[in-house]
Amino acid sequence: MSLEEEQLLVEEAQGGSIVAFEKLLELYELPIRRYCRALRGHVEEGDDAAQVTFVRVWKHLPNLREIDSFRAWMFSVARNVCRDAARKGRRRVVTTPLDAADSQIDQHLASAGVSLDDRIAAREKLDAVLAGLTFAEKDILLLRELEDLTYEEIAGQLGSSVDSVKGRLKRLRHKVKHIICSNQD
Repeated sequence: MSLEEEQLLVEEAQGGSIVAFEKLLELYELPIRRYCRALRGHVEEGDDAAQVTFVRVWKHLPNLREIDSFRAWMFSVARNVCRDAARKGRRRVVTTPLDAADSQIDQHLASAGVSLDDRIAAREKLDAVLAGLTFAEKDILLLRELEDLTYEEIAGQLGSSVDSVKGRLKRLRHKVKHIICSNQD
């Protein structure tokens, strides 16, 4: 879907069109669920956070002024929902935060000839990496690497400069590399 088509749907949804909002949900449901699951560290808690996100987006959509930033705004709402849940202490042990994306990742690795044991080991490394990161670190890493937001979109969400985002990501990638290396047998 082009940016112009998305903007038209946002404008229609702002005007109260449930059909337009449902089309936006079809476009963003999986990325928002995947993001919330990863931030919350648990499938059910991530799904709950995603559901709250969708309700808040619908409720506050008429107040969105910059419709071209809908995608970034929606992830910002999701981050705030997840942060609120974390502050309230509703958290379980990290299990499988990216289940929705697992089948796609697994299919990609399998088609590349990666054995089942190696795919399981890769998944365990990913879980270890996410468990070793703070909420803010998971947030910025997921937005860039999993959801492919631009540096500018991330900077806008975080209220910081693009250079600051790039610097944080550079340090974070170094930390991730360190976690992966320290978990090797």
